[in-house]
Amino acid sequence: MDWHKLTRTHPDLAGIIDAKVLNVAMSPLGFKMAEEQINQMIADVDKDGSGAIDHEEFEFMITIKIGERDTKEELMKAFQIIDQDKNGKICVSNIKRIAKELAERFTNKEIQDMVEVADMDDVALDLDILC
Repeated sequence: MDWHKLTRTHPDLAGIIDAKVLNVAMSPLGFKMAEEQINQMIADVDKDGSGAIDHEEFEFMITIKIGERDTKEELMKAFQIIDQDKNGKICVSNIKRIAKELAERFTNKEIQDMVEVADMDDVALDLDILC
């Protein structure tokens, strides 16, 4: 993304971008966001409280957003691989199977402890708990 092209669209902003330009910049990166989301993103990184962000603030913010998206997508893919019966849950038997496939050795207690730590009902991990 060419920072100079973004800031040139608003010459009076002198090297910073506002919510409107940020929304345009985020779209080609796959982020379709509401105005309030864009304003919150700016508020989260806007050190000087100007309501706009400079290049450093933009890089920080976009790194976080891309990291969130990639992490969630990767987590979803991993969940779907482990959830072999496709019921939206990962249970002890799913973990045992994937551990065996990966040549990882866990005791039954260790696997049960994993489920208990990650899920309140101690039966299975739901997708919505992880994502």
